[in-house]
Amino acid sequence: MLTAVALGLLLGLRHAADPDHLVAVSAIASRRAGPRATAGVGLLWGLGHGATVLVAGGLLVALGVVVPARVAAGLELGVAAVLIAIGISTLRRPSRSELAHSGLPSFGVGVVHGLAGTGAVAVLATAAMPGPAEALVYLAVFAAGTLAGMVGVSLSLGAPLAWLSARPGGARAVSLASGLAALGFGGWMLWRAGVGGGLL
Repeated sequence: MLTAVALGLLLGLRHAADPDHLVAVSAIASRRAGPRATAGVGLLWGLGHGATVLVAGGLLVALGVVVPARVAAGLELGVAAVLIAIGISTLRRPSRSELAHSGLPSFGVGVVHGLAGTGAVAVLATAAMPGPAEALVYLAVFAAGTLAGMVGVSLSLGAPLAWLSARPGGARAVSLASGLAALGFGGWMLWRAGVGGGLL
């Protein structure tokens, strides 16, 4: 059981720093002011991601089901579409909007990312742990580690983003950079999942 806790926590913390996660959270956080607000973005993203991993991953482990490769590629296409939508939205509305303050984008993006990655996480949990109970503990700690990691990442983004946004023309530059990053990375994921995953 200690192995499940230690492995889940370490891999969860590392998982928070995946490029697609950082790009999405950075683009959403670029519309917030200060570390506390950007930490909220990471918290909501982590809650959405963690809830999905626990529910969907728990079902996969309990049923002994493996997500087919084409389904996994399709879910990755969903992440790509969300990143592209975030990029376009950030480029079109560089100023802070009501939607950006609602928390819905952060939680929803976390859910989508959780769906796309849960299959692989469940397979790892099942393969690495001696039984279903340990695998479920692993999933829970993994979700908690990802949540903690994303809050930490968001906190570290808050001060630099606030400082840059306060410079003359800084807010527009931050929005442009984060929007283009989300758009570009989403496009790359779209190509990878579509072509590499055999969906296109």
